[in-house]
Amino acid sequence: MAQKEKMSESTPSTPDRRSFAIPKAVIDALIGSQTDAITIGAYLTLAAHTDMTGQFSTAGLKAIRKNLSIDKPRAQKAIKALAEIRASTPPSNAVISTPSSSKKKLRLIQPTQSSCPIVYTREQWLTEGYPPPPGPEPTTEKVLREDPRIVRFVLPTFDEPLQERVWIGSALVQGDDLMEKPLRGLKDCGDVAARLLVVLYKAQDLLRWYGIPPCCEGFFEHRYCHYTEPLDGGHSVLLAKPQAVYGNTPFFMRLLALQKDQDFKEQKTKVWDAFTALQSMGFLYEATCLLNRHPTPFIQEKQPGDDPSYHGGIDKDADLLCDLSYDGIGGPVSPAEVPICDSYRLTTTDFGHSIYNNRLTLPMALVANGAPAMIAGLFRLRYRVRNPLNAFIEEADSTHLDRAKTQLNQLNYRRKIKGLDSLMEDTLKIHSTLQYSLMRLNLV
Repeated sequence: MAQKEKMSESTPSTPDRRSFAIPKAVIDALIGSQTDAITIGAYLTLAAHTDMTGQFSTAGLKAIRKNLSIDKPRAQKAIKALAEIRASTPPSNAVISTPSSSKKKLRLIQPTQSSCPIVYTREQWLTEGYPPPPGPEPTTEKVLREDPRIVRFVLPTFDEPLQERVWIGSALVQGDDLMEKPLRGLKDCGDVAARLLVVLYKAQDLLRWYGIPPCCEGFFEHRYCHYTEPLDGGHSVLLAKPQAVYGNTPFFMRLLALQKDQDFKEQKTKVWDAFTALQSMGFLYEATCLLNRHPTPFIQEKQPGDDPSYHGGIDKDADLLCDLSYDGIGGPVSPAEVPICDSYRLTTTDFGHSIYNNRLTLPMALVANGAPAMIAGLFRLRYRVRNPLNAFIEEADSTHLDRAKTQLNQLNYRRKIKGLDSLMEDTLKIHSTLQYSLMRLNLV
């Protein structure tokens, strides 16, 4: 996935369209050292104020204190902790240099050790013998403290290409209409929640899942109990009732730095509490989705008063077909998220079936008889990268919107056979490479 440019530098007008990147090695180091929420918030603040290389940060203690609502001693303690956390980097023999002209592109200045701190203060960086960071030199302590152009911290990139780092929407640091100070909210969710959030950013797969991979990939999924009710014309209604959210034990143990199963049994509630807190605060929301595989393992059941049902996990080869509905504070956040559960429900009613009088709130879909299908809840990050100038966002949004279009086309084909009018979604805002434009789905 190619990254066209760094949004924090290229589009300064709207905070929700800016973004920044942090190395995967840093996230691994933060988890490995069991870093607390304040220290993680401090790093995110510094990273959100870096230049286009993602390395030189102009943020200072004032920004950290403001974003996390903490006093100066706690901010200083967080910086000290970041300077002590080390991450591994491949050996490098590259020539270290700085641009001789402001028109030339910056060359990354990389430490050559096998590991180094994830954050250097300006003084520490110069003490190590590296060239001065770009930008003006502070002439006095007051200039160093107050001039917004001064590079105050250096964040090594650990030789990770910009497009391969973990990308985060700047609104996570700068706030939006949902949360004025998200990092303060993250601090209030606790240390485990802060570590969980950065791991989820690292795990995010927008192209395949348009969010966080489900449990089959090692994270979370909301499992549903399914009921299929046949209709005439070779189609069935897939009706689903929420059951439980499942997680991955090895992932939980890594997040808590646990080695023994008995420790996990005692402390796993910390992860569930953190997960719930992130949802309640609005960092995560759930998308109820239609997938193209049966649940696995396949379990046949007979419940009193219900038709045969089945439930289980998500097949490792499953793919996302479309979004059905959303649940959670602040979601959905992208114009490419098109829920079509109501379209399925309306079509079933138009077909003359009234089998849902007492189930109108349950997720449902119309599927071809014999075709594998299941409904699952997948989780998405609210403060993710949203600017279409990021190449991978353009591709992910286009792919996800096409999924909805395909399912709506199939639904309208079934309606056409029945002599019913086609359903048209409302005009959607989708992006081009230069700006958001209005476009209507071309449904057959």
